[in-house]
Amino acid sequence: MVRGAVTAVLVGAAIAMQVRLLGRVTADAGPQVVGLLASSAGVAVALVAVVRDWAAVGRVVTRPDWGVAGALGVVAVAGLGAASARAGTVVTVAGSIAGQLVAGAVLDRV
Repeated sequence: MVRGAVTAVLVGAAIAMQVRLLGRVTADAGPQVVGLLASSAGVAVALVAVVRDWAAVGRVVTRPDWGVAGALGVVAVAGLGAASARAGTVVTVAGSIAGQLVAGAVLDRV
């Protein structure tokens, strides 16, 4: 449990750093570039998956929820960049956490 909590704190710090950098990219190049960066990273991960496990890649076709998860990831990254460029890192991270908590509570009830 302690390792999980420490990991969560470290991931949270990494997200705050990522939000700051995404805000800079958005301010300089726009949210479309942030979306492109996220998509490119996703393609790189997919290529590694293809090389390592063709069966897992094949399962993506039968699991549309996996595609939705990927699309939401791109939306989240682009949205974090846009919010950070406008509102700053603290407001963006706090708002993101609040949104995650509310959506998580709703999803857990459903």
